[in-house]
Parts: sequence; C-alpha cells; structure tokens
Amino acid sequence: MGKRSRKAGRLDRPAPPPGAERARAAGPADAFRTRAEKSEAKNAEVRATLTQLEPGEYPLPLKLAIGTCIVLVAINAAMAIGGYELEEGEGTAYVQLALFSGVILMAVWGMWKHRYWAVLGFQALLALTIVIASLALITASNLWAVVLCASVIAYGSWLFWKMIRVMARIQMPEARRRPPG
Repeated sequence: MGKRSRKAGRLDRPAPPPGAERARAAGPADAFRTRAEKSEAKNAEVRATLTQLEPGEYPLPLKLAIGTCIVLVAINAAMAIGGYELEEGEGTAYVQLALFSGVILMAVWGMWKHRYWAVLGFQALLALTIVIASLALITASNLWAVVLCASVIAYGSWLFWKMIRVMARIQMPEARRRPPG
C-alpha cells in the first residue's frame, strides 16, 4: 500500500555524499550549497561593492526621480492656475491637489537630502502609479491611451528598479558610511 501523505516523502531525503560537510566547510563547493546560501553569497558580493552616497552625489535615477516629482508638481500647479476644471466639487479637488503636491514636494526635499523614508515613499507612489496605469491599460479605448499607459508603465518600472540600488546606498550601515581618516 502506498504512502498516505505526500509530505512524508519530503522527509525522506537521500543522505549527502560522503565528504559533503567537509567540502562545504572547505570552500565554494556550489554543488552542495543550498539556494539560500548561494543567494546570500551573491548578496554579500553586491553589498561589498556598494558605497555610501556622498552629500553632493546624485546618481541619475535619483536625479530623474526628483525631476519627475518637480515636473508633476509644476503640471498640477499650471492646471490649477489655468482654471482646469477638476470635478464638480472644485473646492475639495483643489485641496486634494494642494495636499498631493505638498507630499510630493516633501519627497523631493527628502530625496535631495538623501533620506531613506523619502525614497521609500516615492517608490511606494511609483508602484501605485504602475498598478493604476496597468489597470487603465486594460480599459484603454484608443491608441493614444495605450501609448500613454505603456509609457508610464515602462518609465515607472525602469525607475523603480534603478531606485532600489539608490536606496541600498542610502541605507548603508553607519560603520561603512565614511572611512576613518
């Protein structure tokens, strides 16, 4: 009669070959390392190449993130000043626009000062924008809407990916930030 549970089969792993523990302790025997060990080794290699952002250093993704926020606030301000009708209840719409612009400007200030919370908040807003653009792409009714949504998704995804390294450089441990000297 067969086993009743598939989980029981998982416990019956074959014994490692003789000398596997010795090979694992001796050096990089990739054949005997688990996925987690390999992943941690890669992470350690990448961490070793990272350096803390200097006070006047602004990598391209950080500059693009700051520029994107400033352009967004400028467009919102121009639309509000130009009298663009937002909704029927315009009073609350302008308050919401002002609050959103204030949050974005706070993120700009924080990213300029290399604050981790600002980059993390910007990435959260960027992820939300990508999701909304993806949902809008589903209901796009003309070519212009498809191109606009696809552009937002492509640029937002690229910027999100590139900002991960910037966040890692901002979040460097205190001991590795500046060499003693």
